[in-house]
Amino acid sequence: MFILFIVNVYSQNKNKIDSLEDELKKFEAQKKEFGINAPAMFDTTKATILYYLAAEYSSNNINKLKEYADEILSISQAIGYKKGIGNAYNCIGAYFNYTGKLDSALECYQKVYDIGVAIGDKNSIANAFQNRGAIYDNQGNYAEALKNYLSALKVREEMGNKSRMADAYRSIGNVYTSMHKFDDALENDVKALELFKSVGNIAGVAGCYGSIGTIYFQQSKLDTALINYNEALRISLELNLKDEISGLYLDIGGVYKEIATKEGKYYDEALKNYLSALKVSEETGNELSIADANINIGSIYEIFNKLPEALKYETKGLEIAKKNDLKQELILAYRVIAVINAKRKNFEAAFGNEEKYHDVYAEVFNQENEKNMAKLQLQYDYDKKEAAAKAEQEKKDIELKAEKNRLIISSTAFTVILIMGGVLFNVNRKRKAYLYKQNLAESEMKALRAQMNPHFMFNSLNSIQQMVLNNENENAFKYLDTYSKLTRRILENSEKKWITVQEEIKFLELYLQIESLRFQNAFEFEIKYDENVVPSMDKIPAMIIQPIVENAIKHGLMRKDGDKKLLISFNRKDDDAPLEVIVEDNGVGRELTMSMEKKTDHQSMSLSITENRLRLLDENGNSKIIIEDLKDAMNGKPLGTRVKVIITQND
Repeated sequence: MFILFIVNVYSQNKNKIDSLEDELKKFEAQKKEFGINAPAMFDTTKATILYYLAAEYSSNNINKLKEYADEILSISQAIGYKKGIGNAYNCIGAYFNYTGKLDSALECYQKVYDIGVAIGDKNSIANAFQNRGAIYDNQGNYAEALKNYLSALKVREEMGNKSRMADAYRSIGNVYTSMHKFDDALENDVKALELFKSVGNIAGVAGCYGSIGTIYFQQSKLDTALINYNEALRISLELNLKDEISGLYLDIGGVYKEIATKEGKYYDEALKNYLSALKVSEETGNELSIADANINIGSIYEIFNKLPEALKYETKGLEIAKKNDLKQELILAYRVIAVINAKRKNFEAAFGNEEKYHDVYAEVFNQENEKNMAKLQLQYDYDKKEAAAKAEQEKKDIELKAEKNRLIISSTAFTVILIMGGVLFNVNRKRKAYLYKQNLAESEMKALRAQMNPHFMFNSLNSIQQMVLNNENENAFKYLDTYSKLTRRILENSEKKWITVQEEIKFLELYLQIESLRFQNAFEFEIKYDENVVPSMDKIPAMIIQPIVENAIKHGLMRKDGDKKLLISFNRKDDDAPLEVIVEDNGVGRELTMSMEKKTDHQSMSLSITENRLRLLDENGNSKIIIEDLKDAMNGKPLGTRVKVIITQND
């Protein structure tokens, strides 16, 4: 959850706003009495009151926030009041942040920092660090976010401001949550909670409960997450913190949706909270929350098969996401709209939205790669210029001292070589790191495409359509529901590097039900795990097993006459041993498969994609794939294929 603190004022309520506006009117009246002889003190006081008013409106009326910020800037610039100018840019930065213009927000916070340094105002300096950290946090640049938050914490500690120290601790906790370092996250959030309680900052206490709820939610400890979210909501409702309220309704809706996905109940609770989030976010004008609420409401109506309502909300959310270029929201909206159109038998529209989903998904990966490449190139250029400048200076020094001391010349030359070698080594190291990230991203994209290739999708939809044409409506609805759950699982899993065995088994069951339908129940399948495997705790890389299962069906079983059986088992010898996933079929075997593919000039890429992902995810090389050809011991006749995936657990 993203929280931005503008000034050291937290209780946003009508009484406080009325009190400040009354104070503003008094100063206006007094200034009018003085006329043109009114001292500059009146303008600085007015700018300060406007700043506190802007803070009050920051969480429930961003248009008012911008209006007051512009007025503060105008007054402060006219009288040369630098502190007021910094306050104005702080508010304008908050406005840009709420409206998704993050680069503009960063520019404002840089101005706040520069002014703070110029006038020696530590509070402005700390605010700039804190708010810049929040922007980098939203952009996923966790290294820069932590750097700025820690700088803010250091300044706050120097000032002895416990409440703002708590802000920094909580923000640091949020970054660790995003990085899935949950122990570090909880440690920092608890520090923040204790500090907020010690100074009686109730709004800060609410924020900490919300952050702690998110930590537990991301660990799938849903009951504990719900307790913390509800406590945060209770306090926020008492204080009328509307922006926090809309965010918490979204969070609570997400918890109920997660429970519903696993247990098939509480969808109504999820919908109720999403609708509440939409109502509050429309009051504040926070377009990110409005988009999230609409898209999540649409997804629930899609599950209820209320397709017109689902399409209405998804379309509204999609429009806002397009306007604000909200990539994650676009990905979810396109995916849900594709499922809606498939259910309405509008397969052309479903395919079109599925393509848009893949385009945006690929764009997100490409943009991340481009950002990394740009950063690498900037660093390389900087290092190159630095090295060249140092080399030139060393050359001049050598020429001046050449006649006096040849030993110095040799020593200096050696230093230059070391500097250049260090620069080249550093650049090479960064390029290798970039290539690793790029290869991992490309591997994940290939794995996702292997799971959601159009051939599989539309063969499945055509099979469902054939059921409809044959008046097998009950089966058609059953498999449409299975298909929508499968696509939703693929979307959720595609955002994770590791998932639990339990999540993988559920996904494989859905996938095999659809494949069984496609091939008219031509094969049997079984999924099991032994007593040493804990499905809810043990993890495997996402998108690893399905391509192997698809290979077994397509190349092994479907080319065989007679009974066709597929066994998937999750095994471990003991608690310290690696996890083994075995995919075994009684198909035609690899020799016949390879000879057939050689004739058709076709070669499956899924195995190489899977091996590449395992290699990238496990730098120690302990994870691997072993393929065994099963043969009759008496006559050597092929009996099928066994693929064993050995996975070292990711801690």
